[in-house]
Amino acid sequence: MIPEGVAQIWIVELPLKRGTEWNDWIAREIRRRVEAFDAVSLSLALSHPKPGDYNIERFTGVKPFPLEQWEARLKQPTVTFIWRDDRTWQACNDNSTGRFSETLKHWVKRPANSVSAQRRLVVELAEALRREWPTLDFAIVGLSEVKKDFLPSWIEDLRSSTMDDNHERRWCERYASSQVVVGVHGSHMLLPTAHAGGLVELIGSERWGNFTQDILFRETGDCSEALFRYRFIPPSTEPLQLARLVSLLLRGRESFRLLMNLGPQEPARA
Repeated sequence: MIPEGVAQIWIVELPLKRGTEWNDWIAREIRRRVEAFDAVSLSLALSHPKPGDYNIERFTGVKPFPLEQWEARLKQPTVTFIWRDDRTWQACNDNSTGRFSETLKHWVKRPANSVSAQRRLVVELAEALRREWPTLDFAIVGLSEVKKDFLPSWIEDLRSSTMDDNHERRWCERYASSQVVVGVHGSHMLLPTAHAGGLVELIGSERWGNFTQDILFRETGDCSEALFRYRFIPPSTEPLQLARLVSLLLRGRESFRLLMNLGPQEPARA
C-alpha cells in the first residue's frame, strides 16, 4: 500500500482502536526524528478522499475493473463474495420488524452456526446466479479458518487464515476482475469497492450511521451511474432476491446508461 516515491516508512505497532490515544513515547520519537530536517510539513490525510483525488493502483499496484469492458466480460461474469467470520450474512424468511430485530441480535452475538449459515446462503446465491449465468465465475475472499471441501468445487475459495503481501495482492486482483462484489457492511469492503465494478452491500439498521464509510467509490462522472452500481440492502435479504439484484447490475448497466442519457461506455484510450 506504499506508493512509489516514498523515502521513508515509519510503522508503529499499535492496534487501530488505540489510535486516538496520546502516547508520550511516540511523541518523543517523532520529535527526535523530525529534528534532523530543516522543515517539516503535515499532509492532509482524509479517511475518504474524493474518487477523483486518488488512484488506488498507486497503492496496490492493481488496476481496477475496466468499466468500458463491462459488456464484453458478460461472456463470463465475475462475482465475488467478501467473507467475514465475525460479521455474517444472516437472512431470514420473515422481513417483519420483530424478526428483523431478532436477526440483528443474532448478527451481533454471533451464534455458533453463523458461519455455516452464511455458507449456505452464499452457496444458494452462487447457484441462483449460475442458473441464469452458466459461465459464472464466483469466488469468496476473506480472513477465515479455511476448511477442505467447504464449498462446491466450481466456487473458488480464496479465503486465508493469515495475511501477507501475496494474499493481499491476489485478493486485489480478484476484486479488480469482478463486475460486482457482495458483502456485509464493514472496513473489509474498502479495497474490494476501490477495485471492483459495482457493489451490493448488506447493511443493518445498527450501521446506518456508518453508511458508505466502508466504500471507496470509483469515479463515475454522474450520480445516477453511482446509484446504479452501488446498492445497499438489508441483511434479511434472501439469496434469490440478492441474485436478482446482482443479475440486474450485470445485465442492465448498458441500457441504464442509455436510458439516463449517459451514452454507451466508450473503450478506454491507451
